[in-house]
Formats: sequence, structure tokens, C-alpha cells
Amino acid sequence: MNKEFRDEHTSAQESSWRKKYSNAFSFYKNVFQHLHKDEDTDFLEKERILQEKTLQMRDERNELNRVKREFFREKSFIELVKNEMRIAIQPISIHPSYSFPDNNTDYDMVVHLTDIHTGIKIDNGFNKFNIEILKERLARYLEKIYKISNTHSTQNCYLVLGGDLISGAIHTNLRIENNENIISQIKYISELLSDFTFKLSYLFNNVYVYSVSGNHSRLNPDKDKHLKGEELDAFVPFYMKAKLQNIPNVFIFDNEIDDSIASFYIRGQLYYAVHGDKDTPKNVAKNLTFLTKKIPYCIIMGHRHTNNMHTVDGVKIVESGCVSGTDNYCIDHRLIGNPEQTILICSEEGIECYYDIQLK
Repeated sequence: MNKEFRDEHTSAQESSWRKKYSNAFSFYKNVFQHLHKDEDTDFLEKERILQEKTLQMRDERNELNRVKREFFREKSFIELVKNEMRIAIQPISIHPSYSFPDNNTDYDMVVHLTDIHTGIKIDNGFNKFNIEILKERLARYLEKIYKISNTHSTQNCYLVLGGDLISGAIHTNLRIENNENIISQIKYISELLSDFTFKLSYLFNNVYVYSVSGNHSRLNPDKDKHLKGEELDAFVPFYMKAKLQNIPNVFIFDNEIDDSIASFYIRGQLYYAVHGDKDTPKNVAKNLTFLTKKIPYCIIMGHRHTNNMHTVDGVKIVESGCVSGTDNYCIDHRLIGNPEQTILICSEEGIECYYDIQLK
């Protein structure tokens, strides 16, 4: 409009032409429409397409802004958590003269620790759970590990953190039942597991720690809007690395394949660990074999709150229950189970012994 009706030295803003353009366009449609039906129809069709494109672009811009807002909000929260944890971390020190175990045996132990749900407070007809009970159950687990280790004279320990270490807030019931905020949940379970691992270091030549994230720890309760890799469980090994940095026989590993898949070898046999929310016991062996192009000897899972062991397509599938036990969400969905975990004794031939550990 400026090009057609203004000289090169003056120009007007869009608002200056809006009313004039609207009047002119209305006059054109009412006066000349019957004279130029074909041209007018073509013009209106082009205008309709233009309006659709404009609306589409507006919707895409709004969606992009929403994603940006969520992304920066989550990044800000992640930095907040890291800063809080850095302040809280005091590395564990050991006496310089202490000598760690030096066993040479044929057996190693796999300790599965999954679905802890730190922060949830449960008090129903089936179960009671809170921070103090969590500490008691972890202490009972350590007692079981000590006895089993002595029975089999195990050499090394593979500690698998199977996800859902915190309760999070993905369900309404959880938001009501949680008695600790998210950051407190992360800090508290990180401290407990650091102490748990430190005590394991007195029993084994080496303690190898692997971890995967669970669905409870995602930042966004809506799983369809959750960004991959933004699971709060990932802060726990981050904390443990700093806490246990002075312990020479503790090794905490990052996942090489994917954040949701831990992989390791025990005396030549390949083991995978996943949380279990992305797979089922029936399809996990096929899924991971196709994905990694390697056939595992054993896959360790959690998520379903039940201890189990069976074989699918020649692969051992080991499932562990949960530490917290039955909460109100489980009752509503008829998912009842005892607080329980599993321990494996492994040799070059594979799993020699399976322990069904009851924590209640």
C-alpha cells in the first residue's frame, strides 16, 4: 500500500491502512463481484487458503512457545536440583589404613534395588511405609546380603538401581500421599543409597553400580509431553559419584546404549537391566535383541512390583518387586504385592541361585 500510494520519502504503519483496506475490499466485493465472478471466486479461494495458512502458522508458533516454556522450566528445575545437591554432598572418607576385601572365588552377586518410591507415606490395611520404614527395610536387605555373601563366598557385587527410586508426582494419589517434596526425595534417597553402597564395599572386592530411570521420576506427569532424558532418577548416581569418590572399590557407571538400558558382563555373560515401563516380560528379550543386535543371557526388570523369574526365547527374565509395597493407587488398580526384591548368585555358567527377598 505504501508502494502504490505513498512517495519514497514517506510511509505509514499497518494500522494506518487497515480501515481503508477493509472499506475498499468490502466495496469491491459488493460492487464488482457480479462483474468478475470467476476472478472474484479465485480471489476468495486464495484468501481462504491464506487464512488457513495463517491460522496454521499461529498454532505452530503457539505450540513452539509452549515447548520452549516447558523446556526452559525443566532446565531451570534441573539446575536448581544440581545446585541443591552440590551444597549437600560431603564425600565419605575412610581410614587410610583400612584394607578392603580381597576374595578370589567363582561367584558374584547381583543386588537388584528397584521401585523404592522414596517420599510416599502409606498407611492402609495392606501396608505401612514412610521414611523410617524405608531405612528399616534397607537395613534388612543389607542383613540378607551379608548372609548370602557368606554362604556363597561371593567376590564382586553388581548393584542394579532399577528406577522409581523416588515417588515423584505422576498420579493424583501420589501428589496427595507424598510427604516430601521432589528435591527432598532425591537428596534423601541419594544419601541412603550412598550409605547402602558404602556398606557393600566392606563385603566385596568391588561394587559395580548401574542404574536406569523409572516412570515415576519424569518431570512432566503427562508421559506424552515428557522429554526423553529428563528423569529425576538420574540425579541419584550423580550424587553417589560425588559422595563415594574416595571409596576405591566402588565404581558407578553411565549407560552406553541408552539412559533406559543398563548393560554389563558378569564372568563373560551379558546382562541388561531396564525399568520395565517400556517393555513387558514377554517382549523385552526380543525388543532389546533387535535394538542392540546382541542376545543377552539375562534381563533384569522392575515396575510390576512382583518378584519373578522365567525364560523367554532362551533369555532369563528376572523381575523384582518394590520396596515401598502396596499404596492406594495399587489398591485401586488391584495391584497387590509384598515389599520384596531379588538377589542373584552368578558364575561363568550364569545364574546359579535366585533369592526371593522379603523385606516386610
